Amino acid sequence: METGIRPGDIWLMQESGIKGWEIRLSAIKDGKEYRDLHGRYPKISKRTAQMAEIVFRYGLYFEKPYIYYSLKIKRSCEDPRFQIHLVRVYHQHIQFLRGQM
Repeated sequence: METGIRPGDIWLMQESGIKGWEIRLSAIKDGKEYRDLHGRYPKISKRTAQMAEIVFRYGLYFEKPYIYYSLKIKRSCEDPRFQIHLVRVYHQHIQFLRGQM
């Protein structure tokens, strides 16, 4: 995910949570709004915004629950230590390093 937002929270996102290219969404886990390491709201690409528009207009983009896709990705990786959330952590570190340059 390009935003670092938990997939469970993305599934509950509403159209009112997208302001231009920014996503304003509270986490289910702790109730805090998602922000990057510099305190800015996560931004989405033009393609993601187009996909979100389709979702809000016609219903769910994915036909199966999140856990189905998560397990499918996890099983496709040969390394049993693979953890899907590490992709998000790596992305956040890259964003942080770009902000320091």
